[in-house]
Amino acid sequence: MKKWLKKVFVGLSLSLLALAPVQAEAISVEEIQDKGEVVLATSADFPPYEWVKMIDGKEQIIGSDIELAQAIADKLGVELKIVNTSFDSLITQVTTGKVDMVIAGMNHTEERAKQADFSDVYYLGVNQFIATKEVAEQVKAVEDLADMRLGVQQTSLQEQVLLGELPDATIKLIPDNGDLVQSLLTNRLDAVLFDSVVAEQFARQNADRLQVIEDVAIEYEEGAGMSVLVPKDSPEFIALINEVIAELAAEDQYNQWIEEYIQQID
Repeated sequence: MKKWLKKVFVGLSLSLLALAPVQAEAISVEEIQDKGEVVLATSADFPPYEWVKMIDGKEQIIGSDIELAQAIADKLGVELKIVNTSFDSLITQVTTGKVDMVIAGMNHTEERAKQADFSDVYYLGVNQFIATKEVAEQVKAVEDLADMRLGVQQTSLQEQVLLGELPDATIKLIPDNGDLVQSLLTNRLDAVLFDSVVAEQFARQNADRLQVIEDVAIEYEEGAGMSVLVPKDSPEFIALINEVIAELAAEDQYNQWIEEYIQQID
């Protein structure tokens, strides 16, 4: 009986190990160049940074983050392949080696830094709420939102900002930005926190119902901002990405891309 139980326990342990996610190995520039492509994971529901748009009858993922990814691919001399997935699965995509990098408005946190390497910050803005026009008229300061039903994208930088600013508020975490907007339109939420550029676009797309709460803006803490993620312990790849970011910053190119893609939002 004891031998049988031991065999069952060992078998179960091996099965669990097989099911456990595998930590991706570090990736080098040479390895990416040898395979001829760099694989990007993003969550394309974040205009003007990344979203899906119908162009010439075909769905395409476009935006300023995609331009950044293409600039990295060009620096590597390889093709860019894009994987569109939910925001809350992006870390897993890179830690399990399914993709080479993540660009999706992702910010540095201590927990994420244990799992992946981060580039320098390539963009830093501010955060603003959108709400129905009726609710927006009631809000003159962030404290006015404390007793409202608030929403934010799960695992996003805005989640951290909102939990830090209004820790006792009723906050609903939703992975998809489109679902957050729909929750506002169907009166399941009172206000949603987005990056200010994204907030403006969602408000413009629903101008008959929604607006940005202009009197309330929450800035990021020092050191926060959008970065590129790659597999842990990939210093050569990070160095190349940081070089691209620096070159773009010198020409203010990323901000120009934002303005360009704002004009393409339907």
